[in-house]
Amino acid sequence: RNYAHYRYGVSCLFAMVSTVNSLGLNFDWNSVATDSSYINREQNSTHNFTRPADLALSRDMGSFYIADTFNGQVVYFNSTSSEAISIHRFSSNVYSLVEVPVNGNWSYDPLAKSLICGVNSFLYLCNLNSTFSCTFMSNYSTLQILGLTYSLPDLYISLNNQILAFNLSDFPSNPIITYDVGRTGFQGIRKSLIDCQGGLWVAVTQQNRILHFTKNSTNADIVIGQPNFNTSTPGVSDHEFSNVSAVAM
Repeated sequence: RNYAHYRYGVSCLFAMVSTVNSLGLNFDWNSVATDSSYINREQNSTHNFTRPADLALSRDMGSFYIADTFNGQVVYFNSTSSEAISIHRFSSNVYSLVEVPVNGNWSYDPLAKSLICGVNSFLYLCNLNSTFSCTFMSNYSTLQILGLTYSLPDLYISLNNQILAFNLSDFPSNPIITYDVGRTGFQGIRKSLIDCQGGLWVAVTQQNRILHFTKNSTNADIVIGQPNFNTSTPGVSDHEFSNVSAVAM
C-alpha cells in the first residue's frame, strides 16, 4: 500500500491507495442520493473501500472524490463528515479522477464543475452541476487510465506506458505531446504533477523512480529515486525508491 499526501488550503488529507488489474468493461452511472453507505464487494460490509486508487479535490472547499476502484464507484465526501455525500457507480473499475472547469459540451467555463473519470481504458466526462450524467470521451483499448492531471489549459492522461498531453479545448484530438520516447521510457505510470514552471513530474511505479520533464520536452532532465536514468532497481537505501506511486507539491 502507498500513501499519498494532498494539501488543500490549511487542511491536510492522507489517503491510502493501491491499484489492481481491471475487471469488466461495461459502463453504468447512477447517483445514489438516498443512501450514504458504500458496499465493499470483497468483504460484504458497509463503509469500506476496496483498494481505492485515486483522490481528487473539489473546488468546493473541503470536498473531495475517491475512486473506490474494486467497488467500481466514485464516492463524494465533505471533510466535515465521514458519511458519503453521494455515490456514483460504474460497472467497471475506476482508477483515476480529476475535476475540471468545463461544461457538458467540453467548453471551458470557470463556473462549471465536471469530473473526468478513468474507468479501465475508458474516459468519461461527468457533469456535476445538475444531474450526474456522463459522456463517453475516448477509449484507449488495452491501456488502463491510471492517472489524470489537469493544469489549465492542458489535460495529462497517464496510461500504462505513456503520458498524453492535450489542450483541453482540442481534446480528444491528437495530443500536443506524447511522453514515451528518449532515454527513459515508462513502465507503470501513476500520478503526475505539473509545477509552476510547466514542468511535468511523473511517478513511474515499476521503474521505482520519479522523472521530471521541462515543458514540452520528451526527454527527462531529472531522475529521483535512482542513481541515474539507466537503472530501475527497487531501492535498498534511504535515497532510493521502491514502487513509488505518486508525486505531490
